Amino acid sequence: MLTGHGLSVALPDGTPLFSNLDCSFGPERTGLTGRNGIGKTTLLQVLAGTRTPSQGYVVRNGVVFLLDQLAFLRSYPTIAAAFGREEELAAYGRVLEGRGTPDDLDQLDGSWDLPDRIEAALARVGLEGFSPAHPYTALSGGEQTRVQFARLLLDEPDFVLLDEPTNHLDREARAFVYQWVRDWRNGLIVVSHDRTLLDLMDRTAYLDERGLHVYGGNFTFFQEQSAAEREAAEADLHHARKELRKSRENAQRARERQEQRQASGKLHVKKTGISLMAAGILKRRGEVTAGKLKDVHADRIAEAEQALQRAKEAVVPDRTIHIDLSSTAVPSRRRMVELRAVNVRLGDAPLWNHPVTLSIMGPERVAIAGRNGSGKSTLLHLIEGTLDPSEGERYLGAQRVAFLDQRVAELDPEATLLENVRRAAPERPEHELRLLLARFLFRAGEAEKPCAVLSGGERMRAGLACLLCRDQAPDLLLLDEPTNNLDFQSVEEIVSVLQAFQGTLIVVSHDEAFLRDVGVERVIDLDEISESGDGLSAI
Repeated sequence: MLTGHGLSVALPDGTPLFSNLDCSFGPERTGLTGRNGIGKTTLLQVLAGTRTPSQGYVVRNGVVFLLDQLAFLRSYPTIAAAFGREEELAAYGRVLEGRGTPDDLDQLDGSWDLPDRIEAALARVGLEGFSPAHPYTALSGGEQTRVQFARLLLDEPDFVLLDEPTNHLDREARAFVYQWVRDWRNGLIVVSHDRTLLDLMDRTAYLDERGLHVYGGNFTFFQEQSAAEREAAEADLHHARKELRKSRENAQRARERQEQRQASGKLHVKKTGISLMAAGILKRRGEVTAGKLKDVHADRIAEAEQALQRAKEAVVPDRTIHIDLSSTAVPSRRRMVELRAVNVRLGDAPLWNHPVTLSIMGPERVAIAGRNGSGKSTLLHLIEGTLDPSEGERYLGAQRVAFLDQRVAELDPEATLLENVRRAAPERPEHELRLLLARFLFRAGEAEKPCAVLSGGERMRAGLACLLCRDQAPDLLLLDEPTNNLDFQSVEEIVSVLQAFQGTLIVVSHDEAFLRDVGVERVIDLDEISESGDGLSAI
């Protein structure tokens, strides 16, 4: 078991990430999700013991290993260095050669089987025969990923914490991670935005401002449960509004009845001619009764208002982007892109072993796939026209092309959102630009935000707003890894925009769930170029 008790962590400026958090993890696979910046990575560090909470403590029953997301980006001279075992292996070598020192013997105490364990760990991840002295930088991205998991196996942990293990990995490397997770039998916590990976989990933990909420199923189950909770919360909100309205109406009717009784009492006093003392007594009784009724209805209204406030807080705001992009529609028979036997030279060598031939028609939705380094981004630039082929021919039937990469270079970081959109659509009046930004979920004063302070999801939304709201909307949209490092809420926002887009969409992404959601109909696999003597034909 791995348990946290009363955990609290604050940022250097005092802003709390999470407070008084209790959590418990056993020998199951748990996916940890939540919006960017909520504290998921920090929670992993606290659980692993690499960060100390400002309050609370963690109980670790067993060896805990944290594989952070930077581990997949670091460079090492050798596999042994990636394992952190260079000095031990050097000491082992000196001892075998008869040059060992007492310090070498102390260092190897209990580790005499280290070379055998390294060999076994590498074999378990499909790197059988690789030497610890093998240069790390000579490995492919997928092989480097395998080395990191071999390092993990070498330490034989009881509990593994993985922080974004599939970020920046190509399809082959991701497939390895998925299989490793399927085979792992000890405790596991995974922070990830990869929905395919999270669907391999036994349970899902969602971190937000209210705390950690645990669901007994994978990410798909979590989404279904969350949707059901939203529906229930919206129903409660509707009921609370109805009850508040009823309470106010009852109070109003009670006031009107009391006023009628008081008017009738005054008329009765005049007609019957009762004494002033008796009339005063009747008046005071009426005022007391009216005061009690007023207090009763005031309490009921206050209770209804509190219930309404609780219901409002429980409802998750709708973040779907609703926008009319009918101007981006293209005829189904129009040939939007055609490449005929094209290739690009990197120095003296061609990028692809065989030239690329492809054709994309009408409002197709196409994904470009392939290993890291296979030329996916290069192919996008060829299609866009910012890169000319070294050989072959390019035909572009699209009239207006827009390109958006994960850095969103379209945006001027020093300018505000409004200024960026105005630059993209200078003919539109300001009230229209503000309305467009509101449709992209940038409401009221957010239009004045400098783009430099936007989160990753906000930047991507802002970039799409600038591209799709041009005076002449694009009919061909090229996206390069648009969901990298975005939380699920941001991805859902981007998906809602792309579902409204009616032009041709070509996207590079390793996020299979995202590709399904935006309706990709065809995959062009650049790895086939290296394997096919005929080149790639995607007509």
